[in-house]
Amino acid sequence: MIKRIFICLGSVLILTGVFFAYQWFRLRQVRIAAQREVAEYVAQHKTLGSFGDLELDTATLTFAKLEERLQNPSMRLASPGNISRLGWACKEQDCLIWVWFAVPVGGVIASNEVPVALMISDPWGSLFGSNQHVSVSGAYLGEPEEQFREFSKKRGYGLEKSTNHITWDENWSLIWTSAQGKINSLYFLNDPLLQKAALGEKSLIPQKTEDPQSK
Repeated sequence: MIKRIFICLGSVLILTGVFFAYQWFRLRQVRIAAQREVAEYVAQHKTLGSFGDLELDTATLTFAKLEERLQNPSMRLASPGNISRLGWACKEQDCLIWVWFAVPVGGVIASNEVPVALMISDPWGSLFGSNQHVSVSGAYLGEPEEQFREFSKKRGYGLEKSTNHITWDENWSLIWTSAQGKINSLYFLNDPLLQKAALGEKSLIPQKTEDPQSK
């Protein structure tokens, strides 16, 4: 009887050891993946910071202006509808700056070509003490959302099209996301060019990055 008890206890201890070993392995894999993700983002964040105070203007935005300010893109991908997507401050297939042109991948983008969409984001910027000024036509990352709404109204536009989606000027509309009351991404859409290209806006907007501060 005592022998059976010891055998059962031994089996329980072995199973418990296996269970904790498995959990430790899983936690280690998750920790390694998280460390890799943070390291990749830090590299992106540093690249964005290397542009210094970055100010772009939709009224004069062309491919030549982007190259003049940001140099050559580090990534070029295809998007639906024969659209080229150019990226700066990238990791794998994720960039903090995306610009879309109505030119097939491999095609030549003319220097005076106007984008159909532009996205700038820095979702984790507040965690890394981001202080540089990154703006597009007066809207900037890190701006308090209420202050941003007031600014958009004073410009004479700001008509709400849907949640966090407003008209910005004669040709452009703007979608934004925020975290803890501050703007962390800006998606500018050139509505006339999008209609001309017969593309839906949602097909151009990358999946939004989860706010790490909400966890």
